[in-house]
Amino acid sequence: MKRIMLSLLALFLLLCTGCSSSKPEEGEKTPEETPEEVKPEQETKVETEEVVYDDNGVRITYLGYEIPGEDVEYDSMLDIHLRIEKTADSVSFGIVRMAADGWLTGSDDLITIRTGELTSEPLDRTLKIPSLIRDFYGTETVSSADLLIAVKQGEVNVLDKVHIPLSSDQNKSAVSSVTKGYYDPNMLVELNNPSDKLVRAFYLVKAKDDTGRKLCDFNLMSGEYADARIAYTYVRPGASSMPAALLEFKYNFWAPEDDLNNYADPSEYTVEFLYASGYQNNDISEQVTVTDIAREGGNDSKVSASVEWPDSYAKIAALGTLLRYQNGELKSVDADFPNNLDKSDEYNDIFYFDAYDSDYSNETYEVIVNYAYEVK
Repeated sequence: MKRIMLSLLALFLLLCTGCSSSKPEEGEKTPEETPEEVKPEQETKVETEEVVYDDNGVRITYLGYEIPGEDVEYDSMLDIHLRIEKTADSVSFGIVRMAADGWLTGSDDLITIRTGELTSEPLDRTLKIPSLIRDFYGTETVSSADLLIAVKQGEVNVLDKVHIPLSSDQNKSAVSSVTKGYYDPNMLVELNNPSDKLVRAFYLVKAKDDTGRKLCDFNLMSGEYADARIAYTYVRPGASSMPAALLEFKYNFWAPEDDLNNYADPSEYTVEFLYASGYQNNDISEQVTVTDIAREGGNDSKVSASVEWPDSYAKIAALGTLLRYQNGELKSVDADFPNNLDKSDEYNDIFYFDAYDSDYSNETYEVIVNYAYEVK
């Protein structure tokens, strides 16, 4: 019996020797003491060779980037290196706009297309992201860049968006936008703006006719044709899932690419979000209300809505989006942006929207004020 008790005691001591101690060994950190993993800062120089565009007679290769030193004379928080080559004869090329993490790096004026003939030798190009992206938008590290390019081989400029990934572990964007679809006579998008900036969001619009032919738009700024046009909208700071119809979407001259002198009705649109630019917040849209939404007459294609705002603002500008439903189903979308609404003029405090349909029965309306500001 004594031998059995000694054996059990020995077994108990052996098992306890293998147990882990609740007290850490010297130099060992407890889970509470282990510091959080710190993401590495953006590398100062990256070299690569990645084709980011190869179409329409042009190839663009991303060669890497570098963060310039403090002693450089030019304004750049990041230099992006590209190689541009032509893969067909007689190709003209131009970079129309550039964005960093969805924020436009330069002017957001209406697009002017400029291209130059590419030679047989590859063109090395360095694009500089200005410190505006850091100082105004608060972006310390840039995860991606986007280019709006123009390529021309004949009479028509082809406009395309080119995405350049700079960091694989980041996916930042100025605003998020979802295209909801075309509802005659306009395109509906839905926007989220988490920033404290008033945002102007830009879109690349392309169209086809009912036979599938690509249509081209006449650009008044450049006097040339392009296979797309630029539309835009505004969205106030902090907006979440805000519906918006596009400005500069309607009333343009679309022509078939093989018959540029004749008009063609678009039957199919594609809309791609390009980039956004931000402004200091001067939005007063939450102080603006819309009442008396109705058709001007029984068969009038126009829908009007009265705009009301505080007496402290004599004049305002306001962007409104109309959603027209029939039997509860969304049928029409349009935008109006009067820039001189005046309380002293009873005929100048109204939105006017296009909302034509062959049947106006059982229709209801909703108007969203996307943006408003005081006119001084």
